[in-house]
Amino acid sequence: MNILTSYSLIILIGLRFIGLTNGTEFFRNTKEQRFILLITGWVSWIVAGVIPIMADLVIDTYQKELLLLMNIIFFSIGVVLLLSSIISYFYPVSTPLVIAVCSGIICFPLVFGLLTQIALARTITIFFGFGSYAIIGILLYNRRNNLIRLFDKGLHWLYLAIFSFVIYIIISISLILTVDDYSYGLLNSTNDFAIIINYTMSIILTVLLIVIFIHFERSITNHEMLNLKDIYSHDIGNTLQTLMTASAIIEYNGNLEGSEREKLEMIQVKAEDAGKLIKEIRKL
Repeated sequence: MNILTSYSLIILIGLRFIGLTNGTEFFRNTKEQRFILLITGWVSWIVAGVIPIMADLVIDTYQKELLLLMNIIFFSIGVVLLLSSIISYFYPVSTPLVIAVCSGIICFPLVFGLLTQIALARTITIFFGFGSYAIIGILLYNRRNNLIRLFDKGLHWLYLAIFSFVIYIIISISLILTVDDYSYGLLNSTNDFAIIINYTMSIILTVLLIVIFIHFERSITNHEMLNLKDIYSHDIGNTLQTLMTASAIIEYNGNLEGSEREKLEMIQVKAEDAGKLIKEIRKL
């Protein structure tokens, strides 16, 4: 394996660990199902990154080919899980369906590869991955208004991610057509330029994916905070209005003495405090 490929894989594994850490933190804070998909997706990608390094240490050709097939399988599973996590922001995601798809990704290539050629099974699995991108792209396009609303002020991240992904697809196709020793991941390639271009785009897309998930959660948190601010300030305002009206009526009717007068004054003080609290809430 080219030393550039090894370093690139190590960088990708490190970035995927960062994504895994973020996903774990999101799940710990929210306990939402989408983050189980996110966590398992990052784990699958980490395993996919480790396998080629392990395969480079294996001497037996058949075992190496089998490991490289597992690399593509785990990467494809990661794609399905991570994209399903993104889709869950806009559509209900069926966990049994996701499990069934992932099981199919594992079983079909392995059976097909063992019965025919492992190289052919790898190619089919790669095309399945590209098909997943297309399906997810169509689903997100159908929810583009919600997607734009969710990105809010960070819309440039969406455009950058789309642009980078298109460039990545173009580069991948170009490498397939032009690099003589091309193989998935350029694991056996000696073309330094092709390796740098390929893995630079992979690293950029991984970083953007991490940023997108962080932005999604930040945007959702901000929207929830604004909604809560409106709800609380509105409810407190109504309560305050009731208190002020009641105290005004009581005071108008007059003839309050001793403790009754003190209680009325306390109500008025608390009402003023509530008014200040509303102002503080609206400053948030």
